[in-house]
Amino acid sequence: MKAKPTYHSILFIQRIAIALILYGLLRVAFVLLNKSFFPPADVMVFVGGLLFDLSAVAYVYLPFILASTIPFSFRSKSGYQLFLKILFYISTIISIVVSLSDLIYYRFTLKRSTADLLHFITTGNDTFRLIPQFLKDYYYMVIVAIILIVIVEFLYRKTEKRPITRTSWWKSSIMFIVLIGLAVIASRGGIQLRPITAMEASKYTTIDRLPMVLNTPFTISRSLFKEGLSPVHYFEEDELDSIYTPKHTINNRPVSSPPNIVLVILESFSAEYIGFYNDGKGYTPFLDSLMKESIVFENAYANGKKSIEALPSLLAGIPSLMESPYATSIYNNNSINGIGTLLKTKGYNSSFYHGGTNGTMNFDIFSQIAGIDSYYGLNEYPNQVDYDGNWGIFDELYLQYFADELSKKSTPFFTSIFTLSSHHPYTIPTQHQGKFPKGELEIHESIGYVDYALKRFFEKAQQQPWYANTVFILTADHTAQTANPAYKNRTGIFKVPFIISNYSDSAGVISSAVQQTDFIPLALDLSGFSGDAIFFGNNPLKESEHFAVNYINGIYQLITDDYSYLFDGEKAMGLYNLKTDPTQQKNLMDTTRMEQQKLDQKLKAILQQYTNRMINNDLKLNK
Repeated sequence: MKAKPTYHSILFIQRIAIALILYGLLRVAFVLLNKSFFPPADVMVFVGGLLFDLSAVAYVYLPFILASTIPFSFRSKSGYQLFLKILFYISTIISIVVSLSDLIYYRFTLKRSTADLLHFITTGNDTFRLIPQFLKDYYYMVIVAIILIVIVEFLYRKTEKRPITRTSWWKSSIMFIVLIGLAVIASRGGIQLRPITAMEASKYTTIDRLPMVLNTPFTISRSLFKEGLSPVHYFEEDELDSIYTPKHTINNRPVSSPPNIVLVILESFSAEYIGFYNDGKGYTPFLDSLMKESIVFENAYANGKKSIEALPSLLAGIPSLMESPYATSIYNNNSINGIGTLLKTKGYNSSFYHGGTNGTMNFDIFSQIAGIDSYYGLNEYPNQVDYDGNWGIFDELYLQYFADELSKKSTPFFTSIFTLSSHHPYTIPTQHQGKFPKGELEIHESIGYVDYALKRFFEKAQQQPWYANTVFILTADHTAQTANPAYKNRTGIFKVPFIISNYSDSAGVISSAVQQTDFIPLALDLSGFSGDAIFFGNNPLKESEHFAVNYINGIYQLITDDYSYLFDGEKAMGLYNLKTDPTQQKNLMDTTRMEQQKLDQKLKAILQQYTNRMINNDLKLNK
């Protein structure tokens, strides 16, 4: 007996509905487990979320969709139905794994993951080595995954209890065309000219709720096959350069005895954790004391939210203003003005130190691209028994080794060290456990340990002959988890330390905005460099113009001394006065028109310069 032509179509729709229920549950889990990062969810989060869930399901379940709808005569056979179930579960498990992983990863990056997550997983072997530790720390995610699979299986079995019969081929073919057409519309998010993008989540809710509307399979699938940036044209070229240009002509006075320059990049050191920035409430007693004798920027910002985004900003003056980190993007072989190359013209030798596995996050490759002479990783460290079992060498031991290494170098030298102990799983040497405050967040104890490691490093460095003529710049790669409400806003999630130590007798606090890309012009000034270079930053000690730029969840942000301006590439999204409204509660958009227009022009000019120079490989002079 033949079934109605809609029989298999109804089966298919029921099973797709199960996938949508799964995505809805994953959204609920995301909202509940990360509720401290968002205002309370409103109904539009779930209404708008359904559109993005439909699009993601159309992509992720594509093999199942095609196999279910193609009018094969043997679709009713039990073997083929088992095949369909296997396809369904492959897509289901992929959806669960990436979504639940992002439930945890979000609290570190504050953005839904994109295809760069896959690059991170496949770069080096850190990820696979750390899987047992992640499963131990986040075992409850495994429990959630099992519960979700049980729910899916329960619902799927409901669709298997119906009798399987044959249907008319030509009628089924019509249903195939209809269903595939609907799937295409779902994948595009509607019948509009262009498929939906993550930015369109802003149509359904406020900026600070955007990640709740999105889902991780959508953001990954949308960026997976994206070839690169699209050219932008806000201004004509002659007008563009008058508004903003990253091309700098530097005329520094020659320095008779150029200082050594040491850049210390502190893993996950949010400004929030440092007592000096927070009326003494923090976990960094040594750093607090050092800052009292240093030049300190109280409004310093990271250009990205990941370690892999920090090096291009710091070592090449390239902020992170696209979905993919520069180091893993299709532009990573562009010619650039690296700090090593620029300082070499002033006689500097250069080096980069990181106690982690060689190849981690392409640090070794990018430092070479930036013109750094020598890279030192875990392989070069002389005593492998100091390995922490997760990321690399404990910071206390590695910083002592680093101090000894500097004593072997000819001067002047530029060197950078990237710490790692304040990275999950925040391992502390046995002999130091219990010595540092636990704090409110899991990371806080490790911040205290790294601060202690810095103390021991400076104690040793001060005894070395090279110390007197060495300037230390300390900053962070990015921020991490937050407990302080004052940092739970668009600027606070990027606030990092920026400290210049042992710089003549200078000390004091500067309130001007500063960003990671400002390190390049600062280092060039210290070295007495003269010449032309391209970088997206300004000397924080000398130039009058101060700003920071960053990008997250489809929104660009321009931060000045007074304002934060948000822009999605097409329209303004927010304007906040940081002096009178530091937590950004009152959106001044369309009420402060002159300031908004000024910031809009500036940010558009930065984006046009950044995007088109990236596309055209125009990030270096005298290539």
